[in-house]
Amino acid sequence: MDAPSLSARITRWPQAFEPAQGQDVARLFTAARGPLADLVAGAAGSSPYLRDLLARNVAWFEVAFDGPEAALAALLHRESGAPPLSADALRAAKRRMAGLVALLDLSGAWTLAEGPAALPDFADRALGPALDHALAPAPARGTLPQAPCLFVLSMGQLGAHEPNHPSHTHLICLFAAPGPTAPHAPDPP
Repeated sequence: MDAPSLSARITRWPQAFEPAQGQDVARLFTAARGPLADLVAGAAGSSPYLRDLLARNVAWFEVAFDGPEAALAALLHRESGAPPLSADALRAAKRRMAGLVALLDLSGAWTLAEGPAALPDFADRALGPALDHALAPAPARGTLPQAPCLFVLSMGQLGAHEPNHPSHTHLICLFAAPGPTAPHAPDPP
């Protein structure tokens, strides 16, 4: 069964610090009525980041409001064999994820634990497409072996699965080039 829409789960919304700016953005959302319009106006009227994000992505958010979890899951989806996502597409997905998670949190639709858990989940899912994008030109440049054995280690808050909104991600990427390796040292007696 699909999760209910965002509007069906709203239990609270912020009071706009700049009500006129919030209302301007809320009017862009033709399907937003009642508490959903209040949520959009409160968020957009209190945060310049959310105001600009919502105003620039009206069509995406209107669809996302009908099934927020499905919208989050679809952000990084691509068909097998499709080219790597562009850097712009990855950045847009990150912004949309941050905005929708903020609205789910501000609205009370998610528990206190669900919002912070969504951040490392997204980072985990974004890592593969980001590496695909970053490494795609490397073999042609001769900067990476054709068939490397790649290992990515998450550090800090991402590795502990405990990031917060201002967190940044620490990754260590290691690869083994094909060819001879150092001989294995004998086990100590």
